[in-house]
Amino acid sequence: MTVPFPLDAFDVSKPVRPRRAKPRVDTDKLAGIAITLAVHVVIMALALTAVHVVRPKVMQELSVQISPAKIKQVEEVKPLPTMAAPSVIKTDTGQKTSGRPG
Repeated sequence: MTVPFPLDAFDVSKPVRPRRAKPRVDTDKLAGIAITLAVHVVIMALALTAVHVVRPKVMQELSVQISPAKIKQVEEVKPLPTMAAPSVIKTDTGQKTSGRPG
């Protein structure tokens, strides 16, 4: 069965449902970024509450002064003491010996 239509029948026609405009950005991608940022903010907040930062204490009395080293005067070098040479010992046998064996 054929229904005759005039050639200009669809010139003034409108769609049954209006089309929605496509969003410029992907909503799924934005949702993923938002969830990631929220998780990172929570992790940073937990890390900052778990760590206790102590302020450094600076001791005011502590100070260091660098002075040049004092030059020590050199004492005169004395010669080493020498051992006395052994003397000749007379024994009952009448032999002369020195303190050395041999």
